[in-house]
Amino acid sequence: METEEILIVKRHSEDTNPLKWEFPGGGLDNEKPKSAVERELYEETGLRPVKTMKKKEEEVDIGGRLFRFHVFLVEVDSRDVELSEEHIDFKWIDINETENFNTVDGFKKDLEVIKNERR
Repeated sequence: METEEILIVKRHSEDTNPLKWEFPGGGLDNEKPKSAVERELYEETGLRPVKTMKKKEEEVDIGGRLFRFHVFLVEVDSRDVELSEEHIDFKWIDINETENFNTVDGFKKDLEVIKNERR
C-alpha cells in the first residue's frame, strides 16, 4: 500500500503560535477561496497544484471576531518545496503520523476532515 503524505510547515518563533506546525494557507485577497489556496500554496512553498478539492467551510469565533475557514485538499506533482520567509521548516509526513508534532489549534480537526473524506 502506498503511503499518503501531507505537507506541514513550521511557524517562526516571533509569529503567533510560535514554532507550531500547520498546513500552508492564508487569507483571501479579493479572490475566490480556491484561487487563494492555490496562490498561498505557491507563495509559501513554491508548489503548484495539480488538483484542488474543497473539503470544508466553517465560521470560527476567535477572540470575539468571526473568521471563515476553507479547508482544501491539494494534490501536487512535486515534493521540491521552496519555503518563503513565512516559515522556518517543512516536512512531508505520513497522514497518520501527526501526533508527535506541536500543531496550531484546529489542525487535528482539519486533518480528520481530510482523513474521513478518503474513506
